[in-house]
Amino acid sequence: MNITFDSEKLQEIMTNFYTLTKIRIVMFDDDFNKIMSVPNDDSGFCGELRKNDAFSELCRMCDKNARSVCRKTNAIYTYTCHAGLIESIAPLKMKGIILGYIMLGQVMDKSEKKKKKDSILKYVSNYSELDLNGEYDKLVTKNRKQIEAAVNLMEACACYLWANRLVRVNDDCLAALISTYITKNLTTDLSVDALCTHFRISRNKLYKISRESYGTGIASYIRKQRVNCAAQLLKSGLSVADAAIESGFGDYNYFSEIFKKEMGVLPSKYAR
Repeated sequence: MNITFDSEKLQEIMTNFYTLTKIRIVMFDDDFNKIMSVPNDDSGFCGELRKNDAFSELCRMCDKNARSVCRKTNAIYTYTCHAGLIESIAPLKMKGIILGYIMLGQVMDKSEKKKKKDSILKYVSNYSELDLNGEYDKLVTKNRKQIEAAVNLMEACACYLWANRLVRVNDDCLAALISTYITKNLTTDLSVDALCTHFRISRNKLYKISRESYGTGIASYIRKQRVNCAAQLLKSGLSVADAAIESGFGDYNYFSEIFKKEMGVLPSKYAR
């Protein structure tokens, strides 16, 4: 699990969502392990059917496919599950990186509940010997606009969780995100203040992550990444001046000094 969370506040937000919508909401980590759900149990209809291993596996595959689509598109995905119920999944993101998921489901389109009843009950009769007519009637129903509103509210909850630091990325994952960001943005402002602002962490937190994950100070780590980039550019035939600019060194003399310190030779000689 790459995230930690404020369980009390998370419970409060998810409970508020359920109180308002009466739609079940679930939060998962990045590996799709359930962190919390409100209500805690499935609906009577789904809960009874999931006692059947084959049906439960179909549910798992349906959820897995939804997660795959959500991860691929990096956006909300709303769909009808194999049992005819409406589900929706939203990514919980930090700087475009998915850290977990929020999912709502076990709800029926109000205009289709009666029309689909016979076919759905016939389908689920393959997985349960019980008469699920009563449990089907108890399923939450919403019209399409209400479902869309709930989905939008769920997405707002995902944004709120991150914005208010109720869900936080763990240090090992954050170190990877920072490293990736540095590598992709060598020509931009990578000062300590800029990084702290971008990742919304303190200077002490950044220093700690750098020492523990990169084995050096953050400034030293950035210089090394820029030198490594410059070395690759020189190997590809770029001039020393252009390699310096493309790797984020604004000053040619400083670039030569740092490059020699890291690589043991001046960039001009390395290029040859």
